[in-house]
Amino acid sequence: MFVFIKRSYFFKRSKFLDSDDTNFMQIFECFSKKVDADTYVFSRISALFIIKNTIKRALKSMLSGKFDSAFSAYKLQRLLWKSDKMPLNFDDSNILRTQDLEPL
Repeated sequence: MFVFIKRSYFFKRSKFLDSDDTNFMQIFECFSKKVDADTYVFSRISALFIIKNTIKRALKSMLSGKFDSAFSAYKLQRLLWKSDKMPLNFDDSNILRTQDLEPL
């Protein structure tokens, strides 16, 4: 049986974590020291369009014992340029159809 527990924890960040340079692993390490659990679910602010069913499926797969972790991702298959205006994933002298590009 799969059960969702409706409980959330909110913690004020320590001063050393309140920086533009703070990364996810620093936050996770601090949080996991405060909250003892078998499973943690984190959603980043940049994952605005993830839906509840995606999280449910990931948890169900992980809790079945088949996997020890889960993440969400999507296939990116577009023409991309670097900040120096050079192509990132294609040859600009022979531009392929996007469906023929290697997915990133």
